[in-house]
Amino acid sequence: MMQKEKCKKTLEYLKELYPNPNCELKFSSAFELLVAVMLSAQCTDKRVNQVTEKLFKKYNTPVDFAQLDAKELEKEIYSCGFYHNKAKNIIECSKNLLNNFGGVVPNNWDDLQTLAGVGRKTANVVYSMWFCGDAIAVDTHVFRVSNRLGVACGKTPLEVEQQLMKNFDKTEWSKLHYRLVLFGRYVCKAKKPECETCELKTFCDFYKNNNKKLKNGGPDGGDGGRGGNIVFEVDDRENNLVDYYYKKHFRAENGTNGGHLNCSGKNGKDLVIKVPRGTVIKDAKTNDVLADMFFSGQKNIVLKGGLGGRGNQNFATPSRQAPGFAETGIKTKEYEVLLELKTIADVGLIGFPSVGKSKILSVLTSAKPKIADYHFTTLTPNLGVGSYAGKNFLIADIPGLIEGASEGKGLGFDFLRHVERTRMLLHVVDIAEVDGRDAIEDFKIINEELKKYSKHLATVPQIVVLNKVDLLAGDTEKIDEFKKTYGKDYTILTYSAVTRQGEKELLGKVVETLAKLPQVEPIKQEMFSLDRRDLSQFEVFKQGNTFVVVGDKIDEIIRGVNLDDPESFAYFQLGLKMKASLQNLKLRV
Repeated sequence: MMQKEKCKKTLEYLKELYPNPNCELKFSSAFELLVAVMLSAQCTDKRVNQVTEKLFKKYNTPVDFAQLDAKELEKEIYSCGFYHNKAKNIIECSKNLLNNFGGVVPNNWDDLQTLAGVGRKTANVVYSMWFCGDAIAVDTHVFRVSNRLGVACGKTPLEVEQQLMKNFDKTEWSKLHYRLVLFGRYVCKAKKPECETCELKTFCDFYKNNNKKLKNGGPDGGDGGRGGNIVFEVDDRENNLVDYYYKKHFRAENGTNGGHLNCSGKNGKDLVIKVPRGTVIKDAKTNDVLADMFFSGQKNIVLKGGLGGRGNQNFATPSRQAPGFAETGIKTKEYEVLLELKTIADVGLIGFPSVGKSKILSVLTSAKPKIADYHFTTLTPNLGVGSYAGKNFLIADIPGLIEGASEGKGLGFDFLRHVERTRMLLHVVDIAEVDGRDAIEDFKIINEELKKYSKHLATVPQIVVLNKVDLLAGDTEKIDEFKKTYGKDYTILTYSAVTRQGEKELLGKVVETLAKLPQVEPIKQEMFSLDRRDLSQFEVFKQGNTFVVVGDKIDEIIRGVNLDDPESFAYFQLGLKMKASLQNLKLRV
């Protein structure tokens, strides 16, 4: 197709797409337009409009800007980029207008270019837009579209401008600029141009060349989708972790591969694992806490899915238009975690096996725990809601403790991890000393185990409940001896779960104590991540006559590198130089 015919068809198509093109910058005067165009260098019109909306409310005349300190203006235009030079040029330009043109933007193209910071493009925009002059401004969009279509080819903006002025009628210049800008911004984009929907593709040089590259396996490879995340979520309907005793392997959905024609792969679906409130998730190797599932409905991404690789389209450059390499995705490693349920309750019932804790729970609440006259009847915490004087509280009956529980003996760990969450403890003691027990010694042993397991547990407030007083037949000798030993440090109450003697006093004391205590809070220690790649460290060692470099950053850079492809290997070398920051490592190839 002849050049003249190509230009004619291009203009007709652009007029059809954009019959009334306008500048997308917002302004209300020639001076505001001038400032906005100066700010738009290497910045989007959208961003400029966001800045000028506030800026022009404060300053909108050459007098306003000429009086500004550069630092003050820089703060206003910071987000536009290159704010140092832009602030300096705007202030200097304002002074030029005041000194040379009486504070008025000149309507002469040559005069416009005498202003500080005003180049050929800026002058062309202001001259054509505000003063309706015959000019074509060549910005990055106009430059790209003109060369792609072949309507004006040149290596510099000036060359392209001159070609456009030669190939199109002068009356079309002003609106042609805006039509080309809009076309380049929304259709003929720098990345992923919408060639298939463009009617100009029939004679577009870029489309023809690109099709040739595609036929030869050119850069049309889409990006791969990321893998799904492993997400833990609190479900109030769950009350145990028994399901995860039998099923221990979980895998989120993989992302799909990218396809040709720049089609991106689908992201993998997240895998959501439901756990009861109070579950603590730990790294099985380090025992570091990854998440404390403390709140109802809480969600935590414990392991992020792997990243999808980038298709070869991402590595195309003017000098490397058909890269023969892509980037593989990053696979997530397999990790092992521990799920530990720590019951969240207001009150914890503790004591040796068979001292009557479960019976007390059944009396004080509506809970129906398993009760029998042998040790370790309770194997898991039982919960019940107590109520007194209009106040409700949650009580947890914890499995019995024996000496050595802090070291894991008996049900020690099972017991101790649950009691950590309670605000206060009801320490139940068999004061009747059934089975030959020693109440004073039992109380001492349990407190020692609490202290050994956690310093925090040793500080949790305790109310001592001397249970089974009904079996003493009115003999208070054991009660008096216990109170003499521990009465100075603890609140001691007598109680009978069978006859309910002392029930109101016990409930009242519980409510009174809870009112003075803070609510339970989640773990405050630092939370860790499973993926702890160190992108700053590397190791160099010699293996035979070969030097070997290993490290997470090296793995990241080398993924997808084809060492047999010169272009791919050159990209790898660039990655070492620009990304890895291996300052002390010199590679010779």
